[in-house]
Amino acid sequence: MNDLEVGIYKKNTMMDYPAVDGMNVTVEPTMPSMGHGSPNNVNPVFTTKGHYKGKVNFTMTGDWRLDFTISGDGSTFANHAIIDVLF
Repeated sequence: MNDLEVGIYKKNTMMDYPAVDGMNVTVEPTMPSMGHGSPNNVNPVFTTKGHYKGKVNFTMTGDWRLDFTISGDGSTFANHAIIDVLF
């Protein structure tokens, strides 16, 4: 299991990005080249000042894709926000 920390901020102006608290964050790790995901992941939960912590289980080395969904207050703000990771 590997620690996963996500920061969520909202752009107000070019110089103002306040932290966003109280979001629901889900993550789905997949390994596209192998056609599988991984079990026992822990979705990030709010800790403090826009930070969310969870766990991701990279079951083997290689290229992984993290697929995030971020929602709150009845709206989805990001659906299928993808980050590619080499582990």
